[in-house]
Amino acid sequence: MATRYARSCLFYGDIVRLDVTEMRQTLSELFVAALLLASACGADQTQGVVAAEPGETGADPGAVDLGGLTDCDSFPVVRSAIDGPLSEMANPPDDVMQALSAYGQQNAEVFGGLWIDRVAGAVVIAVTDDPESHRAAIAAAAGLDDRDDVAVDILQVANTEADLRLVLQDLFQGDNQIPSLVGGGQSTDRNVVTLDLVDPSADDVARLADAVDPDLVCVAVTVTPPRPTGAIEVLSAEGAELRLTCGGSNSFPRSALDDPVPVEDSDHPAALAALSLFEEEGDDDGLGMELSSMFGDDPQLYVLDIGDDEAQFATIEASGFPGANVRVDRVEGDLWRATGFGGGCNNLSVAYPDGLNQVEINLDPDNPPTPEQTDIALLVTERACASGQPMGDRLLEPQVIEEADRVVLVFAAAVKPGGAECPGNPSTSVTVTLAEPLGSRELLDGGVYPAAPIQTG
Repeated sequence: MATRYARSCLFYGDIVRLDVTEMRQTLSELFVAALLLASACGADQTQGVVAAEPGETGADPGAVDLGGLTDCDSFPVVRSAIDGPLSEMANPPDDVMQALSAYGQQNAEVFGGLWIDRVAGAVVIAVTDDPESHRAAIAAAAGLDDRDDVAVDILQVANTEADLRLVLQDLFQGDNQIPSLVGGGQSTDRNVVTLDLVDPSADDVARLADAVDPDLVCVAVTVTPPRPTGAIEVLSAEGAELRLTCGGSNSFPRSALDDPVPVEDSDHPAALAALSLFEEEGDDDGLGMELSSMFGDDPQLYVLDIGDDEAQFATIEASGFPGANVRVDRVEGDLWRATGFGGGCNNLSVAYPDGLNQVEINLDPDNPPTPEQTDIALLVTERACASGQPMGDRLLEPQVIEEADRVVLVFAAAVKPGGAECPGNPSTSVTVTLAEPLGSRELLDGGVYPAAPIQTG
């Protein structure tokens, strides 16, 4: 069974993701649900399927010739022309969204989508004909003339949601003959279908370009980074900045925990966006209650990391680990907005270089180490999804750091090309030869942070 992803409408808009093999059996039901989800949730929403794992590519997708198709990153977002009262994380009133969704279903022949423009703070309902011809009916249906807690913009787009659903049906309801096409979905605020390609060949791209109308789709390409060569170096050299992660593709420097910087001490627009989340919590009772329950009253946030397009902020627990956290993304220019928040992180690990997956280390219970041994028997298991397949030659030579009182081991596996399911991975028996007998030294797994004693598997 593939990993399923679901995010709250409050943060990102619902994202429905299914494995490609399941999708052909459930696509008809999914399309019905997709319309309702698109009507109920925020911008940047996608319905569809995907098997590839995000955040694991270090190669340049831009190097792939798309044969006349458009990269989704460069495809324009449809923006509201008016400003509304919604804060960055608050949702519109349910009755308004239900009325607009019903109007879209009743006018399916021209309905182009329904979403929240978080930049403008307004709701957008899109049609393919003259927006003015719908204005009075929409205002009456949603009772807009009698309220000031929501602003609704009516915009004209090129494609109906029905047209976009047909694109997905044509590509996926039958046998998928393009191996690198692992999934797709509807990008409501771009008014196109997004198609996910992993390591596409020139032939795959050409066949896809022939099969679709380029005005109806954009393409998101994932390119598996080349297999690393030579000895791995996951742990930084002494004095170098180590990066940590709670999982996924986001990471932050260890110094953020060693010497935490209060968010108030940063004048970066991302920091201001994180603070504004709490300043506006009273605008939405549900959001305010959720923030209060997770962060407490008057929380102290610290800067974990500020990158070019995304930033992370968190409270710091007494343990020194990140607590409740806020993610902030760049929308455009210097405009940033809070896009989500979550609980603490109890399992920090080292952020592996591009092209490498973390590998868990255990002692072999059938051959436990003794102080006299230099050969240490281990069982190692890849943490990332790999369709239940052994690592084989993707398992690289470990990094071994021998010190006076401890031996630190780090294993890594080269990223598996293409998509993968997640049924659990088999362990692989390996032997590490030390320069000197183990003696009383402690064996530690350096892939986790802080390095932890290696347990018997």
